[in-house]
Amino acid sequence: MMCSIGGGVWVLGWLYWLCLSNFAANLTFRIKKEYLEAILKQECAWFDQINYTELSAKIARETATINKGYSEKAGNVSLAIGTFLSGIAVGFWMGWKLALAMMVLVPFVGVLGYMFEKMMSSSTSAQLRFYSQSAGYAEQALIAIRVVVAFGMEQVEAHNYMKHLGRAKKNSLKTHFCNAIMLGLMFVMIYCMYAYAFWAASIFVERQIENEGRNRPYQGGDSIGVFFAVLIGLFSISMISNQATAIV
Repeated sequence: MMCSIGGGVWVLGWLYWLCLSNFAANLTFRIKKEYLEAILKQECAWFDQINYTELSAKIARETATINKGYSEKAGNVSLAIGTFLSGIAVGFWMGWKLALAMMVLVPFVGVLGYMFEKMMSSSTSAQLRFYSQSAGYAEQALIAIRVVVAFGMEQVEAHNYMKHLGRAKKNSLKTHFCNAIMLGLMFVMIYCMYAYAFWAASIFVERQIENEGRNRPYQGGDSIGVFFAVLIGLFSISMISNQATAIV
């Protein structure tokens, strides 16, 4: 039975991601084409107000974000919602009293997941901004390399490039430090949830509390089933905020 379920999940999952990837690829192709056409229709004065050397990288970056949002992110949101609903349903079916006792963990899981996803999103955006600026300086210098060499501006351009790379490095170190702290806090919270869940389950089993869904007192198997079903559902829904933001 488990092998059959695993094979069905593999086939359906492959079809699910295949459809999402094809849809996102076609959408990205159309958007990239219309994006470039809109840029080429602008007046010459518009190009004087921006750094036109970053346009190609900007088109590729933004269309890649759209592609990722409508393929990977949309799929993750759908899977998270489905996992949450099915996990809670299975948990309440196996033992609604214990599942209800574990639902007090919802605020903690939601706040922790939101903080982690928010930090990851902001740090990634900052890194992309710094790298885009450094790439623009480098590309502009290479395009006008004859002028740079003629006026002896090699060191100046290299300094400008390294300045933005230094900002990116500093932001990256800060980001990894904060992510390490958040990851540690997440594992602390996970193990605290494990401790609470097994402590509550031991009370249900020890006091022989009636499990109306099974018409018998709670047993160890009921506790494990409810524990994993509810906890997996809660953690899946806690990671949905950043995914939904990318889609919007």
